[in-house]
Amino acid sequence: MIHAFFLIGYLLLFLAAFFGLRASGYNFPHPISSFDFILLCLATFRLTLLVTEDKVFHFLRAPFVSEKRVKGPDGEETVEEKPCGRGVRRVIGELLLCPWCSGIWIATLLVFARMIFPDAAHLLLLVLSTAAGGILIQIGAKFVDQMRKSGSP
Repeated sequence: MIHAFFLIGYLLLFLAAFFGLRASGYNFPHPISSFDFILLCLATFRLTLLVTEDKVFHFLRAPFVSEKRVKGPDGEETVEEKPCGRGVRRVIGELLLCPWCSGIWIATLLVFARMIFPDAAHLLLLVLSTAAGGILIQIGAKFVDQMRKSGSP
């Protein structure tokens, strides 16, 4: 039931932002370039990872998650976060740990930020997109290195 309130809350915030922009004279649909679309996608990817997984945003997740140390098959110990508590606290924990869930909220925030504060948002999108590009290059390099080490063509 609480999940439904979060969905309704999201929809109400979305509609409030939409109608607020429309009332202020913003014309819809507003064309978006392919470059800006790619920036938004990459920035959403990077900010979603920051919120759901990165240590720097642990302070945001901490009140809503519990930590458990887990040993992997290779013997390496990692920290696993799980939603904790009940009710709203647990749902917020689920939202903050789920990249699919957080990604929708973050994409919406970035799109509306681009509409309301185009210059500042563009700078933020460039920074986050550049960071996302770096991550994707690292992932690709690790994959190529693993393929090379395993002897696969």
